[in-house]
Amino acid sequence: MALLIHAASTQWIAIFITCALSLISIAAYRLLFHPLAALPGPKLAAISRWWQIRKIIIAKPYELALHDKYGPVVRIAPNEAYNISFPMRLSPTDSHTESSTPLDKGPWYDMARYQLIRRSGGPAFTASNLKRYEPKVVEAMQRVCERLDRLKGEEVETSEWMHITVLDNILEQGHNWGDLELNVAFWRRSTVLGHLPTLRVLLNLFPMLKKYVFWVLRLPTKHSKDGIGLPAHIAPSLLGQLIHRSTSIENPSFENGQDLMEQLLAIRAKKPKFELVYARGMAGSSVAAGHDTTGSSLVSILCRICTNPDLQRRVEQECRGERMPLAYEDRPSTITSACVREAMRLQHVTNISLSRVAPRDGLHLHGYFFPEGTILGVNPTSFARNKDLFGPDADEFKPERWLSGDEDSLRTLERYSLLFGGQSRSCPGQNLARLIIGLVVPRLFRNFDIEVKVPEGGFDNFPPQFWTMLSGSKIIFVPRQDSPVGG
Repeated sequence: MALLIHAASTQWIAIFITCALSLISIAAYRLLFHPLAALPGPKLAAISRWWQIRKIIIAKPYELALHDKYGPVVRIAPNEAYNISFPMRLSPTDSHTESSTPLDKGPWYDMARYQLIRRSGGPAFTASNLKRYEPKVVEAMQRVCERLDRLKGEEVETSEWMHITVLDNILEQGHNWGDLELNVAFWRRSTVLGHLPTLRVLLNLFPMLKKYVFWVLRLPTKHSKDGIGLPAHIAPSLLGQLIHRSTSIENPSFENGQDLMEQLLAIRAKKPKFELVYARGMAGSSVAAGHDTTGSSLVSILCRICTNPDLQRRVEQECRGERMPLAYEDRPSTITSACVREAMRLQHVTNISLSRVAPRDGLHLHGYFFPEGTILGVNPTSFARNKDLFGPDADEFKPERWLSGDEDSLRTLERYSLLFGGQSRSCPGQNLARLIIGLVVPRLFRNFDIEVKVPEGGFDNFPPQFWTMLSGSKIIFVPRQDSPVGG
């Protein structure tokens, strides 16, 4: 018996030593012999992706000083690097690269499906087509302003009411059922699980493990039936409308379509590969992704403008003039439009890497070689503060930079804008967001005296998530006596 116990003990010791040596070997390879071993960055990040994931779990903001410490390229995971000035499409005119290859999106994306959906459904999301829905946005803002008027100057949560505003513009329902908290929790879970694809598959196979895994990872499950999914109240309303519209239209027309769903069905009639599930998905994503991101942008815009008294007065004068400006123009010509652009430049709705994958022949960048399959990207927060691209005042809120009249500077701002992603890989729903923002902001300043309170340090307290929003700010809408509500 003693001999058997001794043998078993020896066997477990051998297993432990083997595992320990394997981990040490992997760590040594990644630190010393990996193709990215020469890249600067935290040592723990070179060994394990947990350095990156831990920052997401504890909601620690992206470290702006990371590039100050390590330089323009920082290794943030064994096979991933951040670049402070990495454009989404590289060209020979970029001095830091020797490649002109457009890079595919990272492992978050199904590129074949993405390209099919975008090519087929794209005509419905052009600026010229979406302009037909402007009267619907104006009508929705009439309802929103009436609800804000009934607050009678009560202090409310900025994030909640901008979320309600966007939902009213998209779903024509003036409440959010308290789902904003769930949305924040959902995107935090999605961001962590997006970096752990194997764990995500495991949880799909064994859903009973979710509550234990979420507890270990300190992930929220509040208000969610199974821990992962779309907002509990918004999803049924959205899906119900999509299914009803997609099954009740017999002869859909693109030219005379009443809404995006009908136009997408008209496209499907001509392009069978654009399946019904894609049409529903594209219409649904306009809400599922658009209500969060557009709401977040509106929060940042109002907070930035209303914490600068001089700028706020100028915006109010424009919006209350005889000709109310658009708050979003292709080439900004008003201070209102410039404030919108600048707020969205500094406060991006995504605060993790916009990842791309190095092409077949690899990529030379900033004196380093990245072999095929290396994940590369840029954090929008640090990118917006790149002084080489945006000038020595890049980290300041300075709307005048969009109105400088310097064509070279404006081209730089537009070329390297990540407001809606990078160039050919930009968000297909951006024109819908532009339409809503462009009509919402002027009407709010036209109809109300607005006061905002932002927590100390709030502008830089954006957690590293795929979607994020400035939280904790309060807002007061005081109706103006000389302006008709909704006008």
